[in-house]
Amino acid sequence: MGTAMTPKPIYKGAIHPPFNNRITELRPAPIYLKLKKLAATVLAGSFFASLIWIAGRLFDLGWLQSSAIGIVVIMVCVGLILALMAKIAPCPYCGEMVGGGVTRNIPDSSDSEAIECEHCFEPLAAENGRLRPLTDVDLMTVDSIEIMALENGLWPPECIVCGAPPTHFEGASVTKPQYSKLLLGSVAVQSGKISGIPYCDRHTGLVALNVRDDALRVVFPRLDMARRYLAVNTTRKAVKIA
Repeated sequence: MGTAMTPKPIYKGAIHPPFNNRITELRPAPIYLKLKKLAATVLAGSFFASLIWIAGRLFDLGWLQSSAIGIVVIMVCVGLILALMAKIAPCPYCGEMVGGGVTRNIPDSSDSEAIECEHCFEPLAAENGRLRPLTDVDLMTVDSIEIMALENGLWPPECIVCGAPPTHFEGASVTKPQYSKLLLGSVAVQSGKISGIPYCDRHTGLVALNVRDDALRVVFPRLDMARRYLAVNTTRKAVKIA
């Protein structure tokens, strides 16, 4: 017989960030933004291809040099497709434009896909050409959610899991190799840590860290925990990892 699943604890604390019911429509990005996205993709591909070409030249591997040329061609095609498909929309929470970054596109499909506002870092869902707040229903098939780690980030004055008075405070850390640096002949890692995570006697070790896209991310097992972390931080500046 299988082991019964333990139900998730019900939050009974004092911090209940309201969900914004606003839904915004995706629209094509302006031409200048499409050109920026195309240029960023081509430059990144050219840099990576140049490293491969140099390695092929050093080790006299003609096939590796030919691969570098193919990578440039592929990246130009990918950049062109991403640029043509680029969409933007106002954030339902802060009203700032989402999708304006040069390296990320808002997905435009019939399935709900989680994204993040690059200004207020609130979790959002893109679905059927619209942008709306992310809900628990959107996360039914995943077991965690990542939120941008914030500089000088605060924690709620209660257990981050259930809202009970905290009895202890914990930290979390992450160390992640940078495999891309191996092409340059060096080994490097990206790392980060946070402290002061409040827990009660019944909970421990549920908040973790990750590094993605040169940014430190806080990993929560539930959406309500992530939103309470954001709610107590009115000043939101991302923690970047060199």
